[in-house]
Amino acid sequence: PENMKQLATAQVFVYNGFGMEPWAKQAIEAAKNDKLVSVVATEGVEAIKNTDPEEIKEHGAEDPHAWLSLKNAKIEVKNIKDALVKVDPANKDYYEKNYTEYVAKLDAMIKKYEEQFAKAPHKNFVTGHAAFAYLCRDFGLEQNSVEDVFAEGEPNAAQLAKLIEYAKENHI
Repeated sequence: PENMKQLATAQVFVYNGFGMEPWAKQAIEAAKNDKLVSVVATEGVEAIKNTDPEEIKEHGAEDPHAWLSLKNAKIEVKNIKDALVKVDPANKDYYEKNYTEYVAKLDAMIKKYEEQFAKAPHKNFVTGHAAFAYLCRDFGLEQNSVEDVFAEGEPNAAQLAKLIEYAKENHI
């Protein structure tokens, strides 16, 4: 209820998209706020399609974890900046300056990551949840999720042994 009150008077509402917030469109409509500018942060991001039936059931057809890509972050930041300029044009220069500075930082990080990952002898890693597909796409990496590959839920002793063996074999 409190969030809906805030949405009814908000100027900008930013949400991820790609099915992460299935409630967002309904909430925007229910807010009845004609002045609200809603921003789908992932607008313009090339989605990675989910292929696992459980992921599709949980998140939808597209992997929603786009923000974990530095390259996607540049798109998302632009989308947010554009919305802020739309609702507050008097401060356009301020938003543009901050956007430009932040994108420069992201570009520097991307360059650093590209250099570091190019030197890495092994491009695969293990994570608790397979949320890094966009980062992997950006830098030629491969993720393996403990929960998706080695165990459903909490791994048992045999699954942990399998995970340890996998990590040793792949120099992780």
